[in-house]
This record gives sequence, structure tokens and C-alpha cells, in this order.
Amino acid sequence: MLKFYRHCGEGWGWSGEKDYVRDNVPHGDPHSVLHEKTLEEIIEELIRADNKVTRAQMAEKIGVSVKTIARKLKEMKHIAFVGSGNNGHWEIKE
Repeated sequence: MLKFYRHCGEGWGWSGEKDYVRDNVPHGDPHSVLHEKTLEEIIEELIRADNKVTRAQMAEKIGVSVKTIARKLKEMKHIAFVGSGNNGHWEIKE
């Protein structure tokens, strides 16, 4: 499973090697705390922030391919796209 990391004030990045990321973070600096989230959590966070966000925008912000986003969204049964094209939006079923 890929884990995604974000330093405070920086964008998302990913690493298959958690130790590599942890070892390259300056210790003792409160602004360098790592936030670990799964791809599903990040996608859900982006949709909550903007329910009209596109797959391409999500892929660009996260740093993965559009195909990866589409594959994950298909697995996430509680998220659905309602409508079509520019008139549609994402809905998260709680």
C-alpha cells in the first residue's frame, strides 16, 4: 500500500519507503511533522473541499495518474459522481 506524506506548508508526495521519508525529515522542528494519509483519504479530502473537482485535477494535486484516481474511485463505493460533464458533482455517502 502506498502512503502519502505532506510536510506542513508543502504539497503531497508519496513514498513506498516510509523510513526514507522519516529519515529525511529534520527532527525537532514543529513545522516538519509528517502527516500520513492513504490515497483514499486524500481523494475524499479533495472532494469535500470542492465537489466539482475533476479526476485530472485530483491526479495533478496528488502526483499520480488519472488512471490511478479512476481505479481508486471505482473501489470507493461511498463516492459517486452525480450528473454529467460540467454539470455534475461528487457526492460522498456517509
